[in-house]
Amino acid sequence: MQENRFDKAASSWDEVPERVEMAKHFATAIEDIVPLDLKMRVMDFGCGTGNVATRLAPLVGEITAVDSSSGMINVLEKKLAESSTKNIKPLLIELNKDSFREASFDLIYSCMTFHHIEDIECVLHTFYKMLKPSGYLALIDLEKEDGSFHDDKTGVVHFGFDPELLSRTLEEIGFSDIYSRTAYTRVKTLPSGICQEYPIFMITGMKSIA
Repeated sequence: MQENRFDKAASSWDEVPERVEMAKHFATAIEDIVPLDLKMRVMDFGCGTGNVATRLAPLVGEITAVDSSSGMINVLEKKLAESSTKNIKPLLIELNKDSFREASFDLIYSCMTFHHIEDIECVLHTFYKMLKPSGYLALIDLEKEDGSFHDDKTGVVHFGFDPELLSRTLEEIGFSDIYSRTAYTRVKTLPSGICQEYPIFMITGMKSIA
């Protein structure tokens, strides 16, 4: 895998307090909606340095923490080596290129990753296949914005999403019990000096039993 901008940013990623704070809210939002238990097999898609995974780990059986950035995975592995957490399994992988689709999970979640993915519908179909019957999907990402959220737009292919449209896409794929709420609102000071709010939504859904 080629080095990407996240590889370069990984070592200092957690030095931005707002990123760590967002992860706390994301983990809480997932915990509020998804009935977590210690038997659950979970995938964190786009895990980064594991700030959400490490908060959810005590509440589930196992988390497979997936990312395409070797730098992010390396930081997560160092964190785990220095902690008592044993049920997070970091995995460097690209979902569309690696043979990972036969796995099955009780929960797949992804936080602030989908705006970097070109064909999100393809990935959502893959997630549906990877979930066990009655398994949960939780997506957390930016609502539609004007492109000002990212200072560096390298690798950004969507300036957020319309939660209603995304909910309809999930329904068409086969998900049920779809629910949407605001998970967090990020406030950023733009180069112009203006403070702007960026709502971040969470959408959850279940894979049908049949």
